[in-house]
Formats: sequence, C-alpha cells, structure tokens
Amino acid sequence: RKFNFLLFINLFQACPLNPAPEIQSEQEFSQRFADVIRGVIEFAGKIPGFDLLAQGDKFTLLKAGLFDALFVRLIGMFDTSLDSIVCLNGQLMRRDSIQNGANARFLVDSTFKFAERINAMQLNDAEVALFCAVVLVAPDRHGIRNYELIQRMHAKLKQCLQHIIVKGRPNEPEFMANLMNTIGDLKTLSTLHTEKLVVFRNEMS
Repeated sequence: RKFNFLLFINLFQACPLNPAPEIQSEQEFSQRFADVIRGVIEFAGKIPGFDLLAQGDKFTLLKAGLFDALFVRLIGMFDTSLDSIVCLNGQLMRRDSIQNGANARFLVDSTFKFAERINAMQLNDAEVALFCAVVLVAPDRHGIRNYELIQRMHAKLKQCLQHIIVKGRPNEPEFMANLMNTIGDLKTLSTLHTEKLVVFRNEMS
C-alpha cells in the first residue's frame, strides 16, 4: 500500500474548544464531547493501515490518544502573549477566567507553558497532521495486541514526518528530536486533563 503523508492534511475543522453559550446540562456536555470524539475517529480512519487493525487495537489507540491528538491540533489556540485561548470565533478565554482552585491553576499554567513550547516550533499543517498521527499510533499503549503492525505503522509515520521536516527545515537538524521530546509532557498533560474532565462530569451528574 502506497504511503502518502498528504492524506493527513485534512484535519478536523470543528473546534471543540470554540465556546458556545455556557453548557447547561450533562446531556449538552456529553453531546459536545461526543462531537470531539467523532472528529478524532474520523482523523484516525484516514491514517494508512489503521483500517487493518482489529477493533480492540483501534479502540485502545483512540482511547489512549484522544486528548494527545486534540492538544496537538488545538495548541495553536493558546496565545501566551495575550494570556488567553483564542477561539475560532475570535472570542478570548483569558487564563485567569478558567483557573478555579489550586489544582486547576497548576493544570492551566502547565498547559499554557507547554503551548508556548510547541507554538515556538511553528509547525505547519503537514507537520501537525503527521505528528497527530504519530501520537495516535503509539506502540507503547497498554493493552494493544498487534504490536508488530502498530510498530511498523508508527515507524513509517515517523519516517514521513522526518522527511517533511528535513525537506522543509534543512537548517534545523535537531527539530525532529526536539519535537519527539515533547511527547512525554504531552501525555502527562492529557492524563491530567482527562482526570479533570472526569471530576467535572461527576460534579455535573
């Protein structure tokens, strides 16, 4: 099967952090979150080889990589110069307005710090798309069964990402290594956000 990294340019257009009027119910929250999940599933389905995986491995990769992929796609909305999240409709969500309690403050501050680090790298659309795919198709996810296939897919995705980085950034030999080094912090942040989301849903129920 021919591997074409241009398949990844068509990323999800709808922004799950684009603020609508305040969520009034658990049902409304669940609907908006379901839309986010569908976006990730649609994107994952375009990754060459993903359709060859068993349903169990697809579910494992998507469940583990959901927030990781969303962070990569949406991190450009965080504007540290404005200390705000800039949504698609132009509305600003200031950092101090979304900090509520010490734990939330640490999480928000950590997210803005990570966003500053990623945004400074100025990833283009192809790099964002392939990096999302690399993050989603991760052979180190607990519970995967077809490790060999997922490892080959992951290696091919990294190879394609390396190719476009070398081609587009010939004077930045450390760029690929620096980008891959962000994955550990990305996974930590997504875990923290997932835990916060669970608490939020429990409070609404």
